[in-house]
Amino acid sequence: MVHVQSIKFGAWIMISLNLLVAFCAIWMFSRMAPAIQEILSRHAHSLYACEQMLGFLAHAASDNTSGERVIFRQQFEHALANAKANITEYGEASALQEIENIYPAAFSGDREAISKTISALARLSQSNRSAMNEAAAHADQLGNAGAWAIVFMALILFVVGTLFRRSVVRILIAPLEEIEAVLTARRNGDLFRRCIGVNLPRDVQNVLKNINELIDRSN
Repeated sequence: MVHVQSIKFGAWIMISLNLLVAFCAIWMFSRMAPAIQEILSRHAHSLYACEQMLGFLAHAASDNTSGERVIFRQQFEHALANAKANITEYGEASALQEIENIYPAAFSGDREAISKTISALARLSQSNRSAMNEAAAHADQLGNAGAWAIVFMALILFVVGTLFRRSVVRILIAPLEEIEAVLTARRNGDLFRRCIGVNLPRDVQNVLKNINELIDRSN
């Protein structure tokens, strides 16, 4: 029967649409993961280096022995090297170069050098924070776009499912209910009840017609 084949085809369409929605959801999360990873691997590393340098500079500026200041300076230089190895944004290189030029004077107790070092560290930190906010906004945009795409596809799936349900009811369920009603009436002694089909496909009408002919022959 032609319409039975169309119902089978519609069922495969429903299955395909469900799979498409699932794959779209997977694609959305796979696109968001690199954006989040970028925030963690690139900018968080530089921000941590800035915090370390500020902390070591503050410890060295307080009343410490010369040996302790040497240790803090070595730790500062290590954090500076980590920051230089992780340059990702425009403006970081100039800020790091300024820090590298003036930090020896800052550790020697030069107040102006300390102030300039802190200002350069603040610029370096702000550059990474701005980039982190941009990356977070990008990840948020990907998430919103993916969510709306899934909603749109789910709406299409709902419409297709509704049409498919109406088709199944009209082509299969309604005729089967009509056949059941006629056979039940026949079993209960009603010899005049016949199958009636309105606006049904031709092949379904032929089935109902054949049933009516069988009932007529049995009378």
